[in-house]
Amino acid sequence: MESAFIFFILIFAGLIKGFVGFGEAVIGVSLISLILSPREAVVLMIIPIMVSNISLVREVEPSTVEVLVSSHRILVSSIFGGTVLGMFFLGMIPSNLLSLIIGIILVLYSVIKFEGLNLHPSYFRQLPDKVGNSLTFLLGSLGGFIFGSTSIGALIVIYLEYLELPRKKFIGILGFVFLLISAVRIGFSYYLGYYTGSNILYLSV
Repeated sequence: MESAFIFFILIFAGLIKGFVGFGEAVIGVSLISLILSPREAVVLMIIPIMVSNISLVREVEPSTVEVLVSSHRILVSSIFGGTVLGMFFLGMIPSNLLSLIIGIILVLYSVIKFEGLNLHPSYFRQLPDKVGNSLTFLLGSLGGFIFGSTSIGALIVIYLEYLELPRKKFIGILGFVFLLISAVRIGFSYYLGYYTGSNILYLSV
């Protein structure tokens, strides 16, 4: 019965992502946390997130993805580093505190998405290069840390939205980042023992 509920949650979350392009992890983690522990819900979502982003990357030419990643290398590298730290943090944080953090992130994400922020991309462009690069590194690291410890990439999505990239470029870099980082997270989950002694890996696939 547990497996069936999780299966339908993953299908529902995947459908939402298909309609709007993201939101799979937000829905998946929040609903699966009602059945499993928050840590198990976070780890369980890693493989579905990776698989769902394969289709996004396929929509964009490899050369386009390469150019996008090269031009946003500070963002990509900071997300990578933050994600690795988040994976280690996931193994140390108590479940009740992780639940609180996930709840806060969901509330903030909802407020930002539905109420909006008066922050225009021109603000970023007007900043000196060093300040802009530092801000990008900070936001990328924070977004990666949150993604690594909760599977929710909301901050990464919001930041990329504010860059006002053309839709195809937005989808390309978003899909590539989540695909690459999710693959790394699977390896770290094995290394840190998150798949050991549970059926999380089985439920993921």
